[in-house]
Amino acid sequence: MPHRLGSLRILKKEMNYSAGKNKLKINWQETNKHKKVVYHLNDHTDGFNYRWFWSKKNAIVKNKTIYSFQATRTNKRRLASLLKGKKVDYYE
Repeated sequence: MPHRLGSLRILKKEMNYSAGKNKLKINWQETNKHKKVVYHLNDHTDGFNYRWFWSKKNAIVKNKTIYSFQATRTNKRRLASLLKGKKVDYYE
């Protein structure tokens, strides 16, 4: 990022299924169709979660812990389409 504001990257993390079903997100479309609670298991990404990560380690800004990065919907959807199409993979 410009002006030494840190760096942006995609963080890849393996899902923890042993933490219980309270951590998994509910797939509402399938739940309503089958009349039974169905969870997202991320089969299309082989059980990994991906998210945007802003590393502020090298940033030279006062009170940098207060600031956060929120990706736009367009960027989130673009990342999802790249992952679903198996066009790109990220390191763990």
